[in-house]
Amino acid sequence: MVLDALSKANMLAEAEKTFDAMSDRDVASYTIIISVCGRLRKTDAAMKHFNRMLEEGVRPNAFAYSVLVEALGKMGLANDAEALFRKMSDNGISPNVVAYNALMKAYVKAGRLRQALKLESEMRIKGTRPDIVTYGTLINACSKLREVDRAFSYFARMREEGIEPNRVCYASLIDACSKSVKLNSAFQVLQEMRKNQIRPDLYAFNTLIDACGRARMSDRAFDCYYNLLESGLQPDTVTFNALISACGRSRDINGAFKALNLMIDEFGYSPDLHTYNTLIDACSKAKDASRAMEVYRRLKAENVQPCAVTYNALIDAWGRAGRTDMAMKLLQNLEDDAVVPDCYTLNTLVHAFCRVGDMSRAFELISYFDTKFRVVPDQVTYNTIIEALKKAERYDEAWDMFDQMIQSGLQPTKVSYNSMACGCLRALDAHGATKLFETYLVYGADIELDVTTYSAIIECCIRGCQLRSAVDVFYKMNREMVQKLTHLGRSLVTELRRQGDDVTADNLAWQFSNQSRG
Repeated sequence: MVLDALSKANMLAEAEKTFDAMSDRDVASYTIIISVCGRLRKTDAAMKHFNRMLEEGVRPNAFAYSVLVEALGKMGLANDAEALFRKMSDNGISPNVVAYNALMKAYVKAGRLRQALKLESEMRIKGTRPDIVTYGTLINACSKLREVDRAFSYFARMREEGIEPNRVCYASLIDACSKSVKLNSAFQVLQEMRKNQIRPDLYAFNTLIDACGRARMSDRAFDCYYNLLESGLQPDTVTFNALISACGRSRDINGAFKALNLMIDEFGYSPDLHTYNTLIDACSKAKDASRAMEVYRRLKAENVQPCAVTYNALIDAWGRAGRTDMAMKLLQNLEDDAVVPDCYTLNTLVHAFCRVGDMSRAFELISYFDTKFRVVPDQVTYNTIIEALKKAERYDEAWDMFDQMIQSGLQPTKVSYNSMACGCLRALDAHGATKLFETYLVYGADIELDVTTYSAIIECCIRGCQLRSAVDVFYKMNREMVQKLTHLGRSLVTELRRQGDDVTADNLAWQFSNQSRG
């Protein structure tokens, strides 16, 4: 069929001309033309053909709906994809596995990962059995959520249902291990892949190199690189960027430049902006601002246009070196290059000045960015300022910033509560610790405080004779946290008895004992 051949060759203009000349357009021909539009990301054209199909009285089937749902999903139009999917059911057409997969991919593309996972349950309830594409998409969603155990669970379930994983499933599982910094698990997946006669592709190796970087093991990243070569594969720019990044995370600056030289000398690749940005970031992490500037000058000499990420990494490099003068000079260079700074730029500069204790300049920068660039502080900005004020023992100002963060509509993070709790303990501000925990109960529904924060709040309340507040905090902690704070629980019970409150001491000791036993 001519239309099908033109579609597979992605020759849209010729395909549409052939399609328009057809006198017997049916659902199959409409599906083909919608499919090629979707592959070429011509969503408007795909919708036009779908609507034309309806106008001509041709009833779309599940496959016709599926290709349009997939086209919308690829463009990030998850809401439209979902609406079309539901319309299919409303029109009496049962979604098939292809349709479910298309909507699941749309959810993942849009970052609606929990909905993607929930869709699998809906499939089963409706009697649609997942296939290998379903499982590959589910594992990918788990990877993005950093839920590696759940990814392995889907992988196991796939096999239990007689579906043998393909290269994509294995690579997605390696990626899940990488994002969760489970390096040994990632290499075990690679071994199993080979055991099952599935040859790892370049994507799998690049993902493994990234996993080594997240584990800060540049030597193993280079081992993966040489293993890649031994497998007969040719690295690409992604490989070398991953190698440079791995060395940066490992503070191996010489390894980063070695990777750059291999990229250029051995394979003739030209570094792109991402390569240069990654290399500058590696220099920054190694606290080598001078080499970061050398990379910047090389970038400019090769007529590569820097972006906000470039300048952010450079500013960070000089900030780590305590050279706020150079950081401000780079801000001027950024403006001269007509690069628009972002909140990360603001945060990097604020952090640089906080490092040297120049809080006045940090506050001036916040005002400057708001006025000139319409860049307002985010949670990271506030947390940086709060931590610096705490270290300077300027606790009242730290409270002002904490309150201002909430008033601006931002929810305090785990870092916010940690800094404030430690500040209260340093100042022996038991009333402040009580207020902080009350604030957490109002605004922290989605946050699980860590042991450091709980410990600081409880110890502060005990030392400040706010025993009732300390008891309230203990009652609201989960079992795992109670077990970690056994020593403070015992101290609180002892202090309650010393104050003559045996009833509260007995109740707390009983609850504490039960939770500690599990």
